[in-house]
Amino acid sequence: MQAERDAFNALWGTDYAGGKLWVEGVLPQGQQGDGKSSLTMSYFENASDANPLDKVTINYTLFGATVGRQPTPAEWTVIKPDQLPNLVDCEWSITDEPTLPPGVPANLAYSGSPGYDAVDWAKRWYNCYAWTVDETTLFWDGVIDPAFWAGIVGANNLQQVLQRVKSIDAEYGKPRPDGSFQIRDLDNFYEFRADVGPIGEVKNAKVISYGPMRTRSEHGALKKDEIADSQLLMFESKLGVMHRIYHVWNQLDGGAFGRANRYYWS
Repeated sequence: MQAERDAFNALWGTDYAGGKLWVEGVLPQGQQGDGKSSLTMSYFENASDANPLDKVTINYTLFGATVGRQPTPAEWTVIKPDQLPNLVDCEWSITDEPTLPPGVPANLAYSGSPGYDAVDWAKRWYNCYAWTVDETTLFWDGVIDPAFWAGIVGANNLQQVLQRVKSIDAEYGKPRPDGSFQIRDLDNFYEFRADVGPIGEVKNAKVISYGPMRTRSEHGALKKDEIADSQLLMFESKLGVMHRIYHVWNQLDGGAFGRANRYYWS
């Protein structure tokens, strides 16, 4: 019996430190957003005993839930498996609702967001690159593709939407606009709009670019904070017309945006 008791103690540690228990996963039903739960392990002398000889309960608060809110099951399905499979559950959260332009049907998965229909498109409309330069009233695309936008908002809404979309290549193309979006264009954009330039490592980065190769960018994320006593560098990303999320910097790698390929610092 002593060997079994020793094994029990070894799992959780005699002073709640140095043990091997941890909690990971989606918050239980009914606890969406509060970030708190617990895990209890009990020690019985016999499997048929009604009462344990000993038990330990680990209470925990998820750091992600302290910024924004945890995703609903519908949001989780749209964001994680479809776009960003390497996000670790409960280490990311939602910090803004989708900003849907006119013409986007309400039956899309975006409508799974609790507050999505409360967003006023006329006042809040932005994407990842806009968010990294503190802009929340327009989109910054690499190059503007009218056919892409027509497929999202429909022909009747196209001109209204395009008035709120700007091209990084057209305004900051380096050495000149050429109809393509290269990482050098993004360097120029950030130099003028955010006063940041490329650096060699992520530790001090204010902005991160993600892309399928070093010369192309598909996404930008903005530094938020650094979790105390850890190596977790936390950034925020606006996912197109969809949500803005709070996440660990490298958990976007391997998803729809490629990998972190450029770091910017002022």
